[in-house]
Order: sequence, then C-alpha cells, then structure tokens
Amino acid sequence: MTTDDETLDDEQSEEGSDIRQLRSQAKEARDAKRAAQAAQEELAAVKREVEFRKAGIDPDDPKAKYFAKAYDGDLTAEAIRAEAEQAGILQAQEQQTPGDEQGAWQRTANAGQGATADGPKVDVMSELRAAKSPDEIAAIMERHGHDVQYTGPNNPEQPFMGNIVRG
Repeated sequence: MTTDDETLDDEQSEEGSDIRQLRSQAKEARDAKRAAQAAQEELAAVKREVEFRKAGIDPDDPKAKYFAKAYDGDLTAEAIRAEAEQAGILQAQEQQTPGDEQGAWQRTANAGQGATADGPKVDVMSELRAAKSPDEIAAIMERHGHDVQYTGPNNPEQPFMGNIVRG
C-alpha cells in the first residue's frame, strides 16, 4: 500500500520532469529565434550590398565604404547612385543625345567595313599596291594598327624579296 508521501513524491517528480522539458523547449525556441534574427540581418546586409553594387559603388574603395556605412536612404540602386553622385563618390553619367548615339553607331559600322572609327573608309589594298618599298608597306600596315617589321635582303633590284612579319 502506498503512502501519501510516496504519491506526493511521484507527482512532484512528474511536475519537475514537465518543467525541465518546458525549460528545454523554451531555450531551444530562444536559440532558434536568435538564429532567425541573425539570418535576417545577414540577408539584409547582402541585399544592401547588392543594391550598392548595382548602383556602381566599388566596395573596395575606402570612400565608398564610409558612404555605404553612413547611407540611410532608400535602398534602390537609383536612389543610392543619385546620393553617391551628389556626395562625389560617383561621377554623374552624361546622357548621350540620340544624334550622338547615331554617330557612334555609324562609326562602329564604318570600322567594321575596314575604316577607322573616326574617319572615312580607307582602301588599304590600294595603298599597299602603290607602295614603292618594303618600308612603305610596313609604314602603311603600322598606320592601320598592325605591328610589323621587314626582314630579309634589301636588294634595290628586287625590293620585295624579303618577308614582312607581324610582330
């Protein structure tokens, strides 16, 4: 037969076990909450860094580090860029007018056809055909962006018997 003291001890041990379990669960919940807060802070820091990079801020530039640390405005690339330009961290980007853009496209098209980017189309082959010496050929090639040198005999009777080698 059990006594009242034994029953009381069993109830207290069950309550003690329940309390220990609740304390353990509360500790796990606090730890999980701290981990979640740390993850949220890390995510916010990464998002902030991404927006600064999109705005063109170099994270390795000491002035940019101070700017990024002190910036408390809107976290969009456009807002960050505008504030950085105003603070002198970034240079203001000049907008090309449609005429400037058209001229740039035209220079690119001309360059693709053998012309220089800034001038009219040049017929390199006709210049090479008109050359009178290997030195003239080398000068023409260099003028058109080729690094060359003439090697071989410089015989006045056969001026083109040497080799022109790309450097």
